[in-house]
Amino acid sequence: MGTDTLVTDGRLADLLTDYARQLARSGTADTVVLPVAREGAAEQATVLLGPASQITLTESHDDEVDDLDLPDVEAVIADLRRRLDRLAGHGGMTGNEDTDDHESHEEGFPEDEPER
Repeated sequence: MGTDTLVTDGRLADLLTDYARQLARSGTADTVVLPVAREGAAEQATVLLGPASQITLTESHDDEVDDLDLPDVEAVIADLRRRLDRLAGHGGMTGNEDTDDHESHEEGFPEDEPER
């Protein structure tokens, strides 16, 4: 099993682990597209989360990476919060269901939408 290191916003990393924990508790899985820093550039990474996910958080000590402005962090944070709310409120929805406020994973980051 390989190990990948992804560098992203700390708030986003915390929400990602909360979401992974809730998915594991419900015995389901989901994918999340994250803005990440890689070799000094902003990129997207798709992360599969499920009952067997193993995520370790550490702080970055690379000033070049820490100063990189990652696009759409706020939109991804809002999307993860909606997914967590759906999962908690509907006992097992993963965020992959077709809803008006959820963008397809293939289209990249979700659009910034007002909270309902």
